[in-house]
Amino acid sequence: MSTRPGTRNTNAINDDPDKYLGRVINGMYRLESFLDGGGMGLVFKATRLNFKKPVVVKILRPSLSKNLDIVKRFQREIDLLSVLSHPSIVSILDLGRDASGFSYFVMDFVEGETMDLLCDKKELSLAEIFEIFRQICSALSEAHAKDIIHRDIKFENIVVRRLSDGRLHATLLDFGVARDLKTKSEITRVGELPGTPGIIAPELVEDPCPSPASDLYSIGVLLFIAITGRAPFSGDNDFQIVQAHQRDPIPDIRSLVDNDVPEQVVELIYELMQKDAKKRPQSAQLVRDRIESITRHSPAVDVSRSWKAYVPPDDVSPSSVHDESPLHEDLAVHQHQRVTPASIVGMLIALLIILVLVVVYLLYRQMLLSSP
Repeated sequence: MSTRPGTRNTNAINDDPDKYLGRVINGMYRLESFLDGGGMGLVFKATRLNFKKPVVVKILRPSLSKNLDIVKRFQREIDLLSVLSHPSIVSILDLGRDASGFSYFVMDFVEGETMDLLCDKKELSLAEIFEIFRQICSALSEAHAKDIIHRDIKFENIVVRRLSDGRLHATLLDFGVARDLKTKSEITRVGELPGTPGIIAPELVEDPCPSPASDLYSIGVLLFIAITGRAPFSGDNDFQIVQAHQRDPIPDIRSLVDNDVPEQVVELIYELMQKDAKKRPQSAQLVRDRIESITRHSPAVDVSRSWKAYVPPDDVSPSSVHDESPLHEDLAVHQHQRVTPASIVGMLIALLIILVLVVVYLLYRQMLLSSP
């Protein structure tokens, strides 16, 4: 196909991120490097010049600046982030319109790595995985309390940073498709999934109106992937994967993990991944509390005691499935016994006591034999 000399795709040029590198926006933010490009925005790492501080600048794609639906969606993300304040939710710092005409907003630059990279490296302990999800559930609890449903919980939207004292800090990003339940308007177009296939809750495929339980389904899917090393369902395309989430039984998690994973963890994932939203835990706070309870009572997921990197088994059989009948009540019966430092100390003390008793007996016997 021939192209007439001199014709240029103006929109493509306007959306080329390289064009913006080095530009100073409104005399305050110098765009240093391109980070990501979503459907409606270009995301850059930038420097706030007056403080020499790294920040993130998201600009609305100039080619979409005339699209009123996209402009509303961009503004909706700004509005939602502005009402949220939580240590594990990215903060918005500024917004405006550049002299050249494009809209932008500024967020904290979150140092660290996305959780998908950390899972690929297999550097996280089982306890650290649960600590990350505890923090994300705490962030969701704050968002849900303000009637905001994220709808796109995925590893790429979770950034994890290791602090100087060794602890992990997780941050939830990207509220681009989040829904404010206080408004009746829907920002996604007809036929567009409000989330990521393979992670999105089954009910959102037919009805884009979410509930807190919709986000919790995604948490269950991510937990499943983090501890088994594989997705719960597969297919040749997104449509088949979405259908599997709607109709196929949950795989048998116990057959996919090693004995270090407590039964309470397995049961929590089953509850989170129930296809009926009403059968899932009804709040992120309840899930956060469950995670805290599990970590208090199981050394394998106690972040203060467990340091060994968790590696999902390779020789797993995905063929078996889990019966979605009512879940077990007495989970303590299924706890796997582990040798802990406390138990070793106890055994040593017991051996010492036995040794002392033997010595006392031998001395007493010797006294009896030597007496006239």
